[in-house]
Amino acid sequence: MTTKHHFRFFIISIGTLGILYPLTTGGLGQFLFPYQANGSLLFLEGKAFGSDLIGQTFKGDQYLHARPTHAEQATDKSEMEQPTKSGCEPWISYKAAKSQLMRISKARSLDIKTLEKLLFINRVSQTFGEDLVHVLAFNVKLDQMKK
Repeated sequence: MTTKHHFRFFIISIGTLGILYPLTTGGLGQFLFPYQANGSLLFLEGKAFGSDLIGQTFKGDQYLHARPTHAEQATDKSEMEQPTKSGCEPWISYKAAKSQLMRISKARSLDIKTLEKLLFINRVSQTFGEDLVHVLAFNVKLDQMKK
């Protein structure tokens, strides 16, 4: 093969793999899966406030807390003290969420039974494994209770 053939192959490869393929897959993703392709954003009153896939840190006793990241790791080995594998998981177990309700109840001056009912309604049952609670979605529901 000559240099001319190598150069032609290089240009075709760049055009196909660097331009055509990404535009095709990106376009198909936008068409077939627009919610996922745009980051699985959650909206409230027309404004994006978080993602369904990435956990957020909540400070304060009035909120449900996610598991800590590796940087926030503590020595206690309970589920809520063990760091997440990725550092950005949006879910915690129903059991871990329920263990936080007394703190939230005191901070918000809400009846514990009301919080237990809200938590039960917002749990996601798993075929295999524990039920889960989406931390951001639950905290939004808590804030909406005030309004």
